This record gives sequence, structure tokens and C-alpha cells, in this order.
Amino acid sequence: MKVSQFRLLQAVFLLFAVMVGTVPAAVAAPTARIAAADQQRIEARLEATGRARVIVRVTSPGLAATLVQTEPERPTPVTAAQRALIDQGQRAVEQALVRQNSAVLRRFKHIPYMALEVDAAALDQLLQSDVVAGIEEDSLHRLVLASSGAAIGADILRAEGFTGGGMAVAILDSGVDTGHSFLSGGIVSEACFSSTYAPQNASTLCPNGADQQLGTGAGVNCSPTLTGCDHGTHVAGIAAGNGLTGGVSYSGVARDAGIVAIQVFSQFDDGSGPYIAAYTSDIVAGLSRVLELQQDPGFTPQIVAANLSLGGTIYSSSDACDAARASTKAIIDQLRVAGVATVVASGNESQTGGIAAPGCISSAVSVGATFDSDVIPSFSNSASWLSLLAPGVGITSSVPGGSYASKNGTSMATPQVTGAFAALRSAAEALRPGAPATVDETLAALGNLGIQVTDPRNGFAVPRIQLDAAASAFDQCLLPAADLVVDSGYVDVGTSTISGAFAVAGSAAYYRGKTLQGNTAGVDSFRFTPSLQYAGDYRVYAWWAANPANTAQASYTIRHAAGLSVANIDQRAGGGKWHALGVFRLAADGTDYVEVSDANDPGATLVADAVRFEFLQTPSLISIDTPSLPSGSPGDPYSVALATSCAQAPLTWSLLSGQLPLGLRLDPSTGEISGTPSGGGASNFTVQVVDAGGNAATRGYLLLIDGVMPLDVDTTVLPDGAVGTAYGATLTASGGTPPYSWSVIGGALPAGVALAGDGSLSGTPNEAGVFGVTVQVTDDVGTTANKALSLTVTDPGAAVFFDDFEDGTLAPWSTLGSGQVQVVNTTDGWVLRKSGSNDPNGG
Repeated sequence: MKVSQFRLLQAVFLLFAVMVGTVPAAVAAPTARIAAADQQRIEARLEATGRARVIVRVTSPGLAATLVQTEPERPTPVTAAQRALIDQGQRAVEQALVRQNSAVLRRFKHIPYMALEVDAAALDQLLQSDVVAGIEEDSLHRLVLASSGAAIGADILRAEGFTGGGMAVAILDSGVDTGHSFLSGGIVSEACFSSTYAPQNASTLCPNGADQQLGTGAGVNCSPTLTGCDHGTHVAGIAAGNGLTGGVSYSGVARDAGIVAIQVFSQFDDGSGPYIAAYTSDIVAGLSRVLELQQDPGFTPQIVAANLSLGGTIYSSSDACDAARASTKAIIDQLRVAGVATVVASGNESQTGGIAAPGCISSAVSVGATFDSDVIPSFSNSASWLSLLAPGVGITSSVPGGSYASKNGTSMATPQVTGAFAALRSAAEALRPGAPATVDETLAALGNLGIQVTDPRNGFAVPRIQLDAAASAFDQCLLPAADLVVDSGYVDVGTSTISGAFAVAGSAAYYRGKTLQGNTAGVDSFRFTPSLQYAGDYRVYAWWAANPANTAQASYTIRHAAGLSVANIDQRAGGGKWHALGVFRLAADGTDYVEVSDANDPGATLVADAVRFEFLQTPSLISIDTPSLPSGSPGDPYSVALATSCAQAPLTWSLLSGQLPLGLRLDPSTGEISGTPSGGGASNFTVQVVDAGGNAATRGYLLLIDGVMPLDVDTTVLPDGAVGTAYGATLTASGGTPPYSWSVIGGALPAGVALAGDGSLSGTPNEAGVFGVTVQVTDDVGTTANKALSLTVTDPGAAVFFDDFEDGTLAPWSTLGSGQVQVVNTTDGWVLRKSGSNDPNGG
């Protein structure tokens, strides 16, 4: 049955079902989700060739729909279980198609997807299958073609040594000339995923002639006779080329970063001449390879970004893009959790309200182009959710054969950002060892500290990367950079309707292409509640699309640490950009929010689009850095100023616990301990400093006067005693300032025994047992030290019991005095007697 015929029958059936009010159990309506545009293209391909490539999202019991974001940097038992469920779902799809004319093209182990070739009947089977959650076209992507280092501050980072050392970037492109001197020694891994597919006259470009190849030589560039086969080498050089080995005066953004070269393009020939393009399934396979390497504990260096200077269909909303390119989004999400940013070109189609797939995906880092002068070229695609800008005109880099060439395009801007991720991650490791930067933090640093460039075509302002400024975000005194957008287009993620009702509206002027509008006669109110990682100061922005029908009195109420603040906005104008509402101190417990309402103008159209929270990094990781205090002498002036780092003046110092030596004081404003000590001894105390931002730090110190050692109880064990026998022992101490005095501060000594002030224990115990006691010694200046001890008292008149004895057994006679006790088998039974005694009754 042709797909078009199936659609007609389905429509007639559904009409019949509505008329009669019931659906016969024998007929199943399609349950799989598929975008209308993808469905039309797949059906057109089936009409033309009888075959089509699709990507299917599988499902199986226990495989949650949100499980695609759980892959960490290293596999866990949870991810192993997830992969088993994915495999189960893929096998179920294969079983469902066992009687159909279909073929498996690729299976993915990290995400619940697989690529298939199907005919019309197999597609209908997939649409009706309960083991299929979604279907998308295995679409084609083309290369996006159309001295930047100083323009973005890369030369400054390079001078400071932040050159991507220890990091790697993956270049998914048309292959890399691995022998080029500009890239010499930088290749750390290679792979190829390139399909042969006769219905579209596609043939693999993998060197081994197969659809997949791993290892040395696999990622080499395709033949220079094909247009675009120099592209990957050029892109790799922009990201991580090394002028020191290439014999040129310039380098890539992260010249010491490793390169993972992955070739993902196939050759096509439609009769007008050969060209190269990449299937979605091959791109996803390449990204999956990046994840495998990242999760391999034996692979180094650490991969921080995957570069995709390619593009396909244009999307005017990220929501539609996410839905249509679900398989690519799934692996991009996995990579982001594992610490790898997927950096994608926005495209060169001159779009002012859309981005090419896969750059349109919400979790990708999309990149547009600029001239070095921060003018946006007409070819660069732009949209409200475009992530970053970078130079992309007149970019000189390596090309196959050992030479260099200049190229234009968002393809050239994208690897600048990819290299920036490597350079900044190496900066983070150097500036704050042991605290690696995340994808979100690095992106926030690039965005928050970039140069805002406004596109005159649509009024959208997007940050152009400035690496030296971004590197300052990784100062050890700062909490990590953060930038969060709460978007009404993504319901149930920090958004809620407070009153009224809201409907979805779509336009390129709305953030990410869609918004919510309230049009009820009463008051419409909508709340944005951020899930913030850090408490602190945030600059809060709102986005709306201007429209004459909008309310002129939209009130934005911001709940913050100091209470409520209100900003009144005229939504009829000034939209299509981030509008600052102010700076507010917000908590990280989900209690603060921004609420937009038309209470001052009920009945008007209220736009509830998006709110952005930009974290203002202020020094907050305050510490007291003075490690210890020098000793002093009685009668000699003493002065030590405690040092701090990451503190905002003015500072307030205080003594949190303990005491300073007599004659010394802590200055509450300078942190100086000074004075003239009047006596010797050892003092333990804790100081605290609070800076102007309310950030606090504490540190404990020991200060010795006259070189006195710390006071301590030296006695660790007390001798045993016996009931009715005189007892004597003496406790000893050292350090501090003698003389010492002793006391019992916990537990109890046995009755009849007492502790004198000089540390002597004496008396005659009159009870047996083990007695726990805590003693305290106090020196001449009031310093104290404690010790927990135990005293064992035995009773000589106590009975002796034996277990498991035999005739002739000898045992110690310690309880009854010296000698031994012997076990004897007599005519009267077993008896005990002193060794050598003839008393038959024992003795």
C-alpha cells in the first residue's frame, strides 16, 4: 500500500469512528510521533525511489522518556541498565519489521534510536507499532561555506599559557589532513562514519570502503577533487592549528589541544556532478563515538567540544527543531552531561529568524559569524536563541597538501568557539586546580563577558566571544559563571500560570520562536521561578515581542532577598531583545521568582515569553591564609596581621571561640593580633572574618608564649587495683605553664579512691569493676587538657569458672594468689585444687 493511500484510508476510518462513536479493536491507529514536514519528505522519497532512510526512537518497558540525559562522563550501573533497555527496544523494532522489506543502517547504544531503510509498508508498520515512540527523516546536511585571533582575545590567552593543553576537540567534518604541519602531532583519534546508499546514489568516503572505520587513517580528508573535502582540515586548523609546527605566524584558538578527526560525509551524484553531504545517522554515530572516547578511562586528553560546521533544514523555533531532530538532540544532551559542548554553525542562508539543523537544537551551542570589525555579514543565519558570535570572514587556516587558504562562513566562526572551549577549560584548570569547568559554566562565561553585537536585520543582540574577558570568570575567588533562561515555551520547567489563561503564539520575534499570551477579560499572571545553583546577585532580564495590541502596563514583580520590586513595562514597543529589570539578590532554594501580570490593564494582551538570570560573579570564596602564628615571649611586644584572599573590604574580624594570651587583642578592622603578653602559656582560639559581601571564613590557631608546648595529659593507662588493697598512682602532664591542678570532670572513680589536686590517686577501693573516668589538668594560666582513662578493680574473693577443661588441665591461679589450679577427676567428680595438693575435695 502506498503511504498516500494509507493516509486516505486512515482519514476515512477516523471519520467513520467519529460518526459511530467507537473504534473496532482490530484496527490500530498510528501511535508513533512524526513531524508533518518530515513525513512529507519521507513520503516523497518513497514515491520517487520506493525506499527511504528514517531514524526511529524505540521504546521498551522501563525505558523512561527522559532517560536520554543520564549518561555521565564515566559509565555507571545505571547507564549500563539503560543501554540494555535500549538494546531491548531496538530488537523489538527489528522483530516488528521481520516480515517487512527493511534494513538496519545503524544502532546507537547511548540513545534509544536506530537508523533504518524502509519501504512504504515498513513505514506504515512503524507508524502503528507500540515499540516505536517517534520517527524522523534521516536528513542530509551540507557544509556551510560562504587574522581573527586578536579580535577575540585568543592571543592574550596564548601569552598567558592557556592554549588548550590537556584538552581535545572533535572535528566532525569532511576529514582532516593528518599529515599537515599545522596539525602535526595534534591528532589523538580518528574515525569515519559514511554511508553507502544506492537509492540516493550515495557512496562511502571511508578509506576502507565500508560504512564505518576506526583508528589511524580513518579520519583522513576525502579527495580534494570533491568540493568541500578541504573543509575539515580548514576547520581543524582554526580550532587547534599550531603555527609553531606549521611554520606560520598564527595559530588556532587552542594550539595545544588534541584533535579527534571524524569523517561523516558521503559522496553523492545526482547527475549534475558529485558532491558531499552527511546523513543525520552518520552524524549521530560520530557524536556517539565522541561520547565513547570521553567515557573511556584509558583515553586522553579530555574532550571538551565537538565541532559541527554543517547544516540542514532551517527551523524558526527551537521547540520544533528539538522535536524534528530528536535523535541528534538526545546524543547532544548526553555529551553535555559528560562535559562535551556540541558547537554547531547557524548556517549561511541569510535567515534572520531561523537556524539550520542541528544548530537549532536548544542544547547545542549555535554560532553565527561576524567580520573582525563586529559587523554581521548578510549570509549569517540569526535567531533569538543564537548562542554566540565569532569572526567568520577572511579566516586563514590549513588546507590539504600542506598549504593554507582563506575562507568565509559560519563554518569558520564555529571552530573559533570550539577552540575557545578548549582554551578556557585549560585556563580553568590552571587558575583553580581541582575544579574543572562545566559546559554550562564555560558557555555562561563566553556569553556574559562577550561583546554584545546587535544584528541590524532583526535587532537581536548576541555576544561575540572575547576570550581574555571570559577567562577572568575562572578566578579562584569567584563562584562559577551562570546564565539561566526560564522560557514559557518549555512548560513545567520553572513556569506556572498564577491567574487567567494563556495560549501559545509563534513568531521569530519571540524567544526561541514561541511564547504564551494572556487575553482573558480578567487579570492574567504568569510566574517564572529559576532553579539557581548559587545564591547571590543576579541581573534579571525579560524578553517579549513588541506588538501594538500588547498591554502598555505589564508589571514584572521580582521577589528577592529584600522583598518585592516592581518594574512596569510597555510591551507595545522595545521587544525582541533582553530588557534589564534590575539587579537583585536571589536565593538558591526556589523561593524567589519573577511574575508578569496585566493587573493594571486587565483584558489587554499580556506576553509571558522568557526571563533571564545572569549571575554577577563577586568574590565569595573568602579564606584566611595565615597558616600559623609565631610564638612570643612575656614582656616582648607582639604583632601579626592575619592575611586573607578573595575578601571584599571592609572586613570585620572577631574571636569566635577560645582566648588570646593575656595582654594580646585582635583588631576587629585590620585582623592584627598585637600587644605585650604578660605571662607564658599556650592558647587555642578560632578567629572569623566577614567581608563587605557578607561572606565569612574561620580558622583556628595555637599561640605559644615563651615557647611553651601545648598542655597535654601524658598518662594513658592506670594500674589495676583490688578490693580491700591500698591503691596508689600519679597522673602526669606536660606543656602549658606549670604548676598544674587536677580534677575529675566525667565518669567516676571506684568508691574509696580519690584524685588529689596534685594528680595523685589514692585510697582503698571497696568495689570491683571497670571504672571510666575523664580527668582534666589546668595549668597556671588557665589552659586545660582532658583525657579519658579507665581503672580496673578486681575482687580476690570472687569464684573462678572454667569452660571446656580436661583431666590434668593447669590454669593460672592469679585470682586466688600465686601458683596454679589443677583439674582432677576423682570418684566424686571433677574438682579443682592447688597444684601439688592431695586434698580430694580441692583446695
